[in-house]
Amino acid sequence: VFGFTLGTGLGSAICVVGVATDAGLWSTPFKQGIAEDYLSTRWFVRRYNELSGLSVSGVKELLAGNQSLVNQVFLEFSENVGLFLQPVIQKFDARTIVFGGNISHAHNYFLPTVKKLLAADGINVTLKPAQLNEDATLLGAASSWQIPDSPNLVTNKTTL
Repeated sequence: VFGFTLGTGLGSAICVVGVATDAGLWSTPFKQGIAEDYLSTRWFVRRYNELSGLSVSGVKELLAGNQSLVNQVFLEFSENVGLFLQPVIQKFDARTIVFGGNISHAHNYFLPTVKKLLAADGINVTLKPAQLNEDATLLGAASSWQIPDSPNLVTNKTTL
């Protein structure tokens, strides 16, 4: 299982046989920069401004904007997510990917398209939003703290 947090930045972790590892994929080279440049709130704010000339503070505010532009921005975001996920899925043979963070609250705007894009490339994977949202981070941290030297928490940077 891979987990991604999409929000102010890009967080990533992988869980294999009950052991969670920080994947550290935020700085992976991607397009004209790094993954976080294209998979975070900053990208949404910048791209919506480029298309509309209007400033928004984040995805929630963007969703209240011109629906044609909102749809275009989310289509481009979906393409970014799909393109980024392809090598991750292939390298780690990921079968399930869970998305958390504030952007994931708008999962209906991008996950179905990401799923279709991946399927068109022969990649069949389960994509779903996190059910616990921000509480997952707190629960994970608390459970690791309660178990001294927990073998289920490993920090490591994964490279593609």
